[in-house]
Amino acid sequence: MNDRLPNVIQQLHESQGKYTYFLIVFAGSCIALCIKRTTGVPPAWNMIPLAAAVLFWALSILCGLRNRDYFQSTLYANARMLFIQSGEDPEVGNRPAYISAASEGLRQACESNSNKGSWLGNAHFIFLSAGSVMFIIWHIITMFLL
Repeated sequence: MNDRLPNVIQQLHESQGKYTYFLIVFAGSCIALCIKRTTGVPPAWNMIPLAAAVLFWALSILCGLRNRDYFQSTLYANARMLFIQSGEDPEVGNRPAYISAASEGLRQACESNSNKGSWLGNAHFIFLSAGSVMFIIWHIITMFLL
């Protein structure tokens, strides 16, 4: 069981990364579509929902990228904690009190980064969805104005 655990963790990390990057690309494509559909069109009040959609998609991209940053920071802190706990860190050495203190600090950093990354991941999806809803509202308004 233990020999398969690193492989499962790696697959989970890769799938989460691919999912997040897919949503980032999707949001970017939505912004590009809005730019293409409004090029040469004068601004009007009915475009407010479209502007909101673009803003939400931009926030989605930002949250998705920050989510990946926090996830990478968590992985780095976990790896550093394993290194320290093995007693091989030159600064901490093999002193139990130092290992305990450093491990606790890194554990807290991991937990904080994980919580922030999770929140950003949820916000990433919420902003993506909100942008899609605003785009549909804009489209319906535009259909009734024509």
